[in-house]
Amino acid sequence: MGFMCRWRNRRRFHGGKGKNLLEGNGETTLKDLLPGEEAQIDIVPNKPLLPPLGFRKGKRVKVWAREQFGGPLIVEIDGRKIALARKIAHDITILNDEGELQTHETC
Repeated sequence: MGFMCRWRNRRRFHGGKGKNLLEGNGETTLKDLLPGEEAQIDIVPNKPLLPPLGFRKGKRVKVWAREQFGGPLIVEIDGRKIALARKIAHDITILNDEGELQTHETC
């Protein structure tokens, strides 16, 4: 396992700040996903712009990039890539089928 894979696994399970994302209250937000990971949306905040963009309960979302210096997340939903502020991404609760984050990258 290379350095980057170990780093990703550490961030995935500890959020880079010592908190375990898969334990506790079981809530993982869209902001917690790393590039290449995807999950199903569970709870969407009551913001009028989100449903027209495709952010609805049950939809699959994939994170493509996390911009530097607290910039937006680039996510794909319904085949469209959208820049989403991290503050809004933090309010979107996600879940997945196996209880662990989904990724298409192999290490």
